[in-house]
Amino acid sequence: MSWFTIIKNPKLRAGSKVTTNLSSTSDNQPDEPCKKKLLEYREKLKKIKGLLTNLDTESYPFEEREGERESKFGGTIKEEVDYYIHGTEGEEESFSALPEDVACKALKMLSGISGDSTTINKQIGDNYWCEVTRTITSKDRVYGLDDMKYLVFTIALTIMVDNGDGPVVFSPAHRILLPFDEVRGNIKDYNLLLDKMDWR
Repeated sequence: MSWFTIIKNPKLRAGSKVTTNLSSTSDNQPDEPCKKKLLEYREKLKKIKGLLTNLDTESYPFEEREGERESKFGGTIKEEVDYYIHGTEGEEESFSALPEDVACKALKMLSGISGDSTTINKQIGDNYWCEVTRTITSKDRVYGLDDMKYLVFTIALTIMVDNGDGPVVFSPAHRILLPFDEVRGNIKDYNLLLDKMDWR
């Protein structure tokens, strides 16, 4: 069920007009332009400012930043930015071992997502899987937050080894968790939230 149905507002729309040129060539391009682009996304997320919070808590082991604040409608607004990369040299799931053609396929998947209910998980190499997400989902309860219904706004990319549940190589994401009443009370403010969150 989409969040439009939940909120009872069919006029609300979210979309994206993102394109990524993966086919152009130039003498000045690095040998691995797709892997370089992934690393640029990572750096962007490391420095990004929070949209709804200060992102003032950083977790080095998990390579993420998060922030929280109270909603005037009750409950807690939480924002999370992930920029995890497996950097251990010599291991199969390390970013350095990621083939360039796999990185290019992941970027192509990422550039193709739009709307508010897209999740694609598929194999993109002999030993690699990729999942891309651009969604708004409803959860009756979120662990660690208030006991109430939440809407979760997510834009994420995950590259994994072995299968769809395998060790993670690279996982940049931006996620905002909003109490249902917060969104219902500020529908106009959150109309284009996914677009504002989009780090592509």
